[in-house]
Amino acid sequence: MKKFKKQSKNNKGFSLVELIIVVAIMAILVGILAPQYVKYVERSRQSADLSNMQNLVQALKVANSDGLYVINDGVYTIKMTTTGTTISSTDTATDYITAINEYTEETFKKVGEENTNITLKSSRWNAKGSTGTGGTKGTISATINISGDSFKVTYDPTDLMTSGAGN
Repeated sequence: MKKFKKQSKNNKGFSLVELIIVVAIMAILVGILAPQYVKYVERSRQSADLSNMQNLVQALKVANSDGLYVINDGVYTIKMTTTGTTISSTDTATDYITAINEYTEETFKKVGEENTNITLKSSRWNAKGSTGTGGTKGTISATINISGDSFKVTYDPTDLMTSGAGN
């Protein structure tokens, strides 16, 4: 009788070369996709900042046209930074602060005091133009000039609302 050699089971698995190739392909894919992911996260943060700014401006606009609050003619400034948001004005009355608190459900205590609940999510904003020419990095602002029935808003950076989420 012949004795047969025991055949080894064919549980071969992956070779080292195959594993290295798979890891290299995954590294290339991560290298390509990670910057895109970071860009989309930054756009999302800037969109949140735009939305917060628009809500504050809209609250002042609604309060101006609402008969419940007396919003005097003057210049109102909303400044958002990475530490908080301040609202100031040439108007000595503080009725607009109460109106903004009601319409935004926030708590601005007094004129010029920083509200730390509303902060910039993105630190890539450059005031005085998105290209970084002058201004303060990490700051956006809106200046509202109310004169009679006129309600004019200017933004800093100037392309804040026209360029989408900025650069």
